[in-house]
Amino acid sequence: MFNSFKRIQEFGNDFWETFYFRFVQSNVEIQILFKDTNMENQYRMLSQSISYIMLNSNSESPHTTKHMVELITLHNKKLKIPKAHFIVWKECFLSTLKDFDPSYDELVEKTWCEAIDKMLAKFGI
Repeated sequence: MFNSFKRIQEFGNDFWETFYFRFVQSNVEIQILFKDTNMENQYRMLSQSISYIMLNSNSESPHTTKHMVELITLHNKKLKIPKAHFIVWKECFLSTLKDFDPSYDELVEKTWCEAIDKMLAKFGI
């Protein structure tokens, strides 16, 4: 997973742009949520959050746990993001990853799925 993340980082914002295009276009409600979003900031925040997901997949440090709690609070309580959107997020992330990571295979997918599912479980999904 860490190597996969390094490989997609080599594409700069192309990966994030493609992911968000797919994600935002997947649902009118998601389009509305992202209508006035500064996407450059969103790319950076998601990249950082993915780093925390990876770190949290192996062990839970106070720093990563704090960040995850902040994310959960923001998405569940402040933004009131429907749980179904998180499933779409995962599907769009994995499909974009598959298109960008030249070494994407079943093991890479399984590792990412396990890490993302662990994070989604913290969101109650």
